[in-house]
Amino acid sequence: MNTVCLTGRLTQDVELKTTNNGKTVTNFTLAVPKDKETTFFIDCVAWSKTAETIHRNIRKGEMLGAEGELQTRTYTDNNGKKRKVTEVQVTKITFLQPKAKQEEVNDSPFDVADEDLPF
Repeated sequence: MNTVCLTGRLTQDVELKTTNNGKTVTNFTLAVPKDKETTFFIDCVAWSKTAETIHRNIRKGEMLGAEGELQTRTYTDNNGKKRKVTEVQVTKITFLQPKAKQEEVNDSPFDVADEDLPF
C-alpha cells in the first residue's frame, strides 16, 4: 500500500504553473515536525483542482493536511545530469488554519453561517 498522510506548514507561497498540454500543477514543501528538535521538509506536487485550491487558499506558514502517495521520478537537469526526485503526489487536502481564516476561504456555493444551521 502506498499512502501518505502529512500535517505541516507551507514553507513558501505556492506558484501555480500550467503544463504544455494545459494542466495546472504546483510544487510545494511542507515542514512536518517529528519532535521539538527535528523537522522534515517534504516535497509535494498537486495537479488540477487540488493545485488551484492550494494556490488560492493557503499561504506560507499556514497549516495544511495533505494525503496522497509517494512517487519517484527521474529527469535530466539543464547540465545534462540525471536527477531522481521522491515526492508526495497530493490527491486530498485539509485546511488546518483557525476557524476565522477558514471562513475567508469558503468555496461553498451556499452563503450560510454556522449559527444558521439547525444542528
